Amino acid sequence: QHQDQPITSYCGYCKLWLCEECKALFHNNYYPEHILSDNEEIDIFCKNHTDTIIDYYCLKCQKDICHFCLGKGNEHYLHRYLTKVENDKIRKQTENKNSNKEEIESNGQENNFLTKNDFEERMSNLENQIIKLEKLLSESQKEKLYCSESSKTKDHP
Repeated sequence: QHQDQPITSYCGYCKLWLCEECKALFHNNYYPEHILSDNEEIDIFCKNHTDTIIDYYCLKCQKDICHFCLGKGNEHYLHRYLTKVENDKIRKQTENKNSNKEEIESNGQENNFLTKNDFEERMSNLENQIIKLEKLLSESQKEKLYCSESSKTKDHP
């Protein structure tokens, strides 16, 4: 349709090359689960069931698998898994977080992440503050009780 547009992406599911406009307006909206690549080497077929498209990710084995692999008697039966779409979203989020962290570090900006020691020190400080507050509260309650008892004895000879 867009013969004047350069081809930029390949969909291994549809076996189609797409321009940026087709990818953005059509393909990403109607087939968000499809994996796009800049070449035809995209691996979308299951290694065990070569004519079946990968649609799951085995969390235990950390492998892309198809729905047949999850069936009774197969290697991934009863393993925990994610859909390929869920796994790809998580992978992209992780990549984005890692690239953001690298960008912060490369810009010489201070790292905003707590180390384990910093975290433990802050937790210890908070626990100490809670203990102090509990003691104050306990003392305050004792004073109220004492005042209450002493007012009763004054009222009743």
